[in-house]
This record gives sequence, C-alpha cells and structure tokens, in this order.
Amino acid sequence: FEVKHTKNGPSLPMKQYLQLKQWAERAGVTVMVAWKNKQWYFLPLEVLRRTKTRAHLKAEDAQRLGLGLEQLL
Repeated sequence: FEVKHTKNGPSLPMKQYLQLKQWAERAGVTVMVAWKNKQWYFLPLEVLRRTKTRAHLKAEDAQRLGLGLEQLL
C-alpha cells in the first residue's frame, strides 16, 4: 500500500485506516504503509498514531521507525 508523498509524514483518512486494519485481520497479514521522502520508508500500519479523523506519523518518527527498501529485500 502506498501513501502519496507528503512533507509532514505518512497520513491516511481514518476510514481507510480502519478498512486496511480490518482486511489485515481477516487475511492474517501485516499491512505496510509506504512513504517517500528522499527515500522509501515502510511502516507497519499499527505504528501510525490515530485521531478521530486521521492515522498519521510525523516525518522524523517515520524515518526512525520505518524500514528502508534495502531492509525489505
């Protein structure tokens, strides 16, 4: 799953977050959110912080917690 490039970090509407979470639970898989800021970062859906309207993560947290493309291969 890819989140479009945003300057402030990965962000999803809450409805989309909940749909992905439900799908992952039914399918027995881990959803990874891809975010690009100079390089790609891949984050488990669960690390995003949730508010009433969005699931998001600050850019510095995404860079610290995310896996790089090389680490996934």
